[in-house]
Parts: sequence; structure tokens; C-alpha cells
Amino acid sequence: MPETPGHAGAPASALSFSLLTQADGAAVLYSETTGHGYVNDSATAVGEWTATYDRLRASAESGIRSLRLIHSIMEEHADERHAKPA
Repeated sequence: MPETPGHAGAPASALSFSLLTQADGAAVLYSETTGHGYVNDSATAVGEWTATYDRLRASAESGIRSLRLIHSIMEEHADERHAKPA
């Protein structure tokens, strides 16, 4: 099956998050929703979101393929902007 953009095999995360390492080496999870930020130092939560990050990272395109995709979309967008109305 040919690869298509947006079909790398892993679902996008339902919410944005950051995994942070404190000076003492402890990991914490920071997540946001509209108007609120949350810090969670629960080992369970950090472990679950670390696994999510690892899955997203493993399924992500390489830097070169990502750039090619971005350039392709930019070219398509430029072509659409300059197309004459039918």
C-alpha cells in the first residue's frame, strides 16, 4: 500500500503535552487545555505520556520526508492561488 500524507499509522495525541525533566532528574508532564495548564508528576501519568510520545516519534516521518511533504503542500497551495477561475 503506498504511503499517503497523514497516514503514518499513529493517531495524533488528543491534547498537547510536554514531558519535562527537572534539575533533580524527576520527570513531569505538562499539558494544556484552553485557558488552563496542568503539571502532573504522577509516575503513572508520566509513563503513559512517555509511551504516547515514543509512539508518535516512532511513526513520524524523517526530517527529509517531512520537508518534501511541506514543500509539496506549499507548491499545491501556490498553484491553487494562481489558478484562473473557471
